[in-house]
Amino acid sequence: MPFEAALAVAGVVLVVTFIGIISLVAGRRAAAQNEERKQQASMRGWSFEAAHEKGFRVHRWKGSTDGVDWTAESRYKAGGHGHPAVRRTRWLATAVRGPEKPILCMGVAIGKEAPAVTLAQGEGLLANLAVKAAGFAFDKAVDKYFGSEIGDVVDARQLKPVPGTTVPGYKIMAADTEAASRILFQGLSRALTALSPSELGEDDGKKPWLLLWKDGVAVGRAELMDATDEIDRMARLGSSVARLPTIA
Repeated sequence: MPFEAALAVAGVVLVVTFIGIISLVAGRRAAAQNEERKQQASMRGWSFEAAHEKGFRVHRWKGSTDGVDWTAESRYKAGGHGHPAVRRTRWLATAVRGPEKPILCMGVAIGKEAPAVTLAQGEGLLANLAVKAAGFAFDKAVDKYFGSEIGDVVDARQLKPVPGTTVPGYKIMAADTEAASRILFQGLSRALTALSPSELGEDDGKKPWLLLWKDGVAVGRAELMDATDEIDRMARLGSSVARLPTIA
């Protein structure tokens, strides 16, 4: 074998060996982290599992908080071929029925509660286009924070700002604004603000999103949250809303 060819082969072998070593170290580190998550979950009476499902790396917790059974998932999928990476963490009450018409509580920084989207009033092509654009944006947001399986059930195009309500740290959108106002007054507003930003782990006052719909209550973040304490915060927030006697 010519010297140049032998050198090229040796280079390839070194690269492959290096990549193999890096993969092995990363795999062992991930396994150790997952074992730690499992132990921390067990100490709280929860369960934890790591899996790969349909191209996603999934971390899944199951537990109960204040009598509310729930499942939480942290999902990651690498981007490529023009598709962005997907990062999402979702908490879902597994045995709770929510209001017939959806209510979306969008977590924002304190002082930013005014609706970012004002639906056009009146008739005509421009008004119709504005309404459709806003509806499309909310549909995409629900998919991003809560997953397409929930987004396929919830028609976010029906959502409108709830008038006359101000909940610190949240923009409130609802399909039935009158019912949403009643539910907010009867306990939802208090449940949303019961935990301080520091208790939620948010230094800037921005909070997770919450969705109440006929099939349950969900808390969502458009980012990865893999620490047990972070999941615990989501569970405390979600369970406080799921326990409300007025949401159904």
